[in-house]
Amino acid sequence: MRVKGFYLDFYCPQARLNIELDGSRHGFPMQRESDARRDAALEGEHIKVLRFWNHQLRTERDVVREKIWRVLQERVPQWVPSRYQRSSQEDV
Repeated sequence: MRVKGFYLDFYCPQARLNIELDGSRHGFPMQRESDARRDAALEGEHIKVLRFWNHQLRTERDVVREKIWRVLQERVPQWVPSRYQRSSQEDV
């Protein structure tokens, strides 16, 4: 999904939550500065950005999942995902 000209890794519009999975290049100073500017622009649109390293997803899956769940509940407390709901984007 694109927002403000940025491609987002995983975006939940109901919670205005963007989840980014970062590889090693995101550790370099120039990329970190670019990521900070990008995150600030998205936060200016009231989009919360969560960043995780790729290796965190592989080695700390439960920690990552819990963090995402907590933020979802803070931003949209009534929302409980249902696999039976269809978004308008899924319509054929």
